[in-house]
Amino acid sequence: MSNLFNAENKFFTAVNTMADAVILNILWLIGCIPLITIGTSTCAMYYTYHKVIRCKRSSVWREFWHAYKTNFKQATKLWLVFVVIFTILIGDLKLCEQFLLEEQAMGYMAYLFIGMLALAVIWFDYAIAYNARIADNFKTTMKNSAAIAFANVGRSLLVLLFSAIAAYLLWLNPIYCWFLPIIAVALINGQIERVLRKYMSEEDLEMEVEYDKSMND
Repeated sequence: MSNLFNAENKFFTAVNTMADAVILNILWLIGCIPLITIGTSTCAMYYTYHKVIRCKRSSVWREFWHAYKTNFKQATKLWLVFVVIFTILIGDLKLCEQFLLEEQAMGYMAYLFIGMLALAVIWFDYAIAYNARIADNFKTTMKNSAAIAFANVGRSLLVLLFSAIAAYLLWLNPIYCWFLPIIAVALINGQIERVLRKYMSEEDLEMEVEYDKSMND
């Protein structure tokens, strides 16, 4: 009976994890309010999910705001660059859709822009995750995240799928923003972290392996 109320009981662990996830999602929403900081907030969310919820270290509140302040400048820059990329691609896609309605040959360029938009989404997801987990300058982050994403096609396609489903559901009903982002980050983290481990230093990799062993004991 005493084990039922043990703080390390699986039930209480699950409840605490869910509570941390809810809090993290709310913090992400707060961090996104200026809109220009969506990239920073997403970077902080990814970092905090990995460190606190997945690896059971520290606290959501402290790690989120620490990551938010630490990554503010570069993550905001990443976000603004991708906003420009997304805006251009979506604008071109809308124009091609109009050409399709008018049965003009140029309309078939829409499929090219859909593919380019998909690649940009994958690149954005990896850039945010890379920035959250690895300390590099802006140019290196952009270059390495693209190379890593396109060198791991299988997992990158899963990342794209999760992102597309989340975006579609949010478009259908914005109320999902209260819980869907953390679910999407959890799914994406599960894929990208397997990829990033290939590029970690031996010291960092040993820490990750030790963590996996402790979770399986």
